[in-house]
Amino acid sequence: MGILALTGQVIVGVIFAHGAVVDILERKTLLSMLKQKKLRYEEILLYGAIVLKIVCGLGLIFDVAPHVSAFILAGFTLIANIIFHPFWSFGPGERKREYFIFITHLAIVGGLLAIAGG
Repeated sequence: MGILALTGQVIVGVIFAHGAVVDILERKTLLSMLKQKKLRYEEILLYGAIVLKIVCGLGLIFDVAPHVSAFILAGFTLIANIIFHPFWSFGPGERKREYFIFITHLAIVGGLLAIAGG
């Protein structure tokens, strides 16, 4: 693997691992958001997501099963994106903002798939 690809992989891993730390710090807010979405087992979902982000993020950082880690994170990010940023269901005022977030996360999914396929 080239130095640029490895650097990109490490950066993506750091972003997900850091995101897990933020999730831990903001867990009450996130649990409330999950409840608003009417998802069952919100605590299991939240803590599962945190573990997934940490384990797969570290996998990318330390180049341990990076293809598997990236693939799992791509699926997780896609599902979370559809649940939390359904731009199509927002009114014109918020639709543009949610669309931008959705597309940005979709680009992350694309990058993760590039790592997974590399």
